[in-house]
Amino acid sequence: LRASGGADCMFDYLVSACWADVVAAGEGTEGQVFDSLTGCTFKVYSTIQAALTDAATNFSGSNMAVILICPGLYTENVTQTSTCFVIGAGQGQDTTTASDTGGDAGVIVAPATDADTWTFSTNSNGSTLKNIIARSSSATAPAKACVLIDTPNEITLIDVVVKPGGSGQDGFRISTDNNLLVNCRSHDAGTGFRFGSGAQENLLVSPWCATNTIGLRLAGGHTQITDPHLDACTTGINCDGSASKAT
Repeated sequence: LRASGGADCMFDYLVSACWADVVAAGEGTEGQVFDSLTGCTFKVYSTIQAALTDAATNFSGSNMAVILICPGLYTENVTQTSTCFVIGAGQGQDTTTASDTGGDAGVIVAPATDADTWTFSTNSNGSTLKNIIARSSSATAPAKACVLIDTPNEITLIDVVVKPGGSGQDGFRISTDNNLLVNCRSHDAGTGFRFGSGAQENLLVSPWCATNTIGLRLAGGHTQITDPHLDACTTGINCDGSASKAT
């Protein structure tokens, strides 16, 4: 970075946990701007939230920010309030390494407080999240989710792995419409994928659940599920209420 570099115009933000050490040593600043080889610029932050907050201020409408996250452990609760394409470097989808500290395990997000780990909130419609492992808060924190799609629609999740830690927690909790989840996985306790009563017309492609209390819990409208994998779940699929319809 000090010599100028980076992939030309491929991302607007680079997030690296080790950048905090550079800042602490007085050799850089959070949000420092670097030039790529052809003159495009990108900002560097040590936390995911800082990059998302800056993107919410400086990108709007169809001008979507692209955020690349370096492998590592990020201990923070993330709330996304703008449309972004966020991709984790590294494999990021191996559930067997999700308790590690990053590196070969890819990008791991673990909550700093007993709250939802990654929340898609207002104004994040149309966002994409790819190659991330999201762990839950402590097993004693009830009703929390690793990934919460609360108010926006049309969110795309690709190769996202979640690890809910307690029986009352959710891996993916989705309350909205027209979301796409591709090759997403839930491992450990709790509910793997929960679709609330207001969720409509969602598509799951190759969802994978292992050792969850409930693999797929459906309470909304039409949910299309293709090629599900349910491994050692206490209950594979649970349809709550007459409004539920899965194909």
